[in-house]
Amino acid sequence: MRLSDEENRGILIQQYYEMFFYDLLRIALKITKNMSDSEEAVQETFVIAHEKIDSIRDKTKIKNWLITINCNVCKRMLREKKRLVETEYCQKIIEKNRYEDPVKYIEVEEEEKKILELIKELKVEYKQVVILYYYYQYSYKEISKYLNISSGTVKSRLWRAKDILKVKINEEMLKVQ
Repeated sequence: MRLSDEENRGILIQQYYEMFFYDLLRIALKITKNMSDSEEAVQETFVIAHEKIDSIRDKTKIKNWLITINCNVCKRMLREKKRLVETEYCQKIIEKNRYEDPVKYIEVEEEEKKILELIKELKVEYKQVVILYYYYQYSYKEISKYLNISSGTVKSRLWRAKDILKVKINEEMLKVQ
């Protein structure tokens, strides 16, 4: 039985993963200063490598190629995180001005923190669409182009993420009562 090109590519990426995972993780950790983000960056690095493995001409430079991808992924993650923090700050200012009653403002702020924590717990594929849709106000089309997935996939991931969040929020509310 012969392996298809896709299977060969998968085996090759698996070998590279086993060889270079810890090196890439160390580099990512130095850039992101966060283990969770570093692991996510390395995973994304290998997804990109799997898609683009045919584009590398000199297989002897695979480690350098993976390091370059990894660094670019980490830098993009930091830019996105910075934008998210800036967006959160702007939203807080807007909310602060919207609620003259300080108690109401604190309640809303705490609810938002809880929701953000719940969003952080989602799988990456759901977290991405939620953040892009609700925090950056990207359209389905923009998200699909950015993540290289169909609009239908964006919609279904967003629906699933909202469904998961509803369940988690209800669980949180039951804990409080």
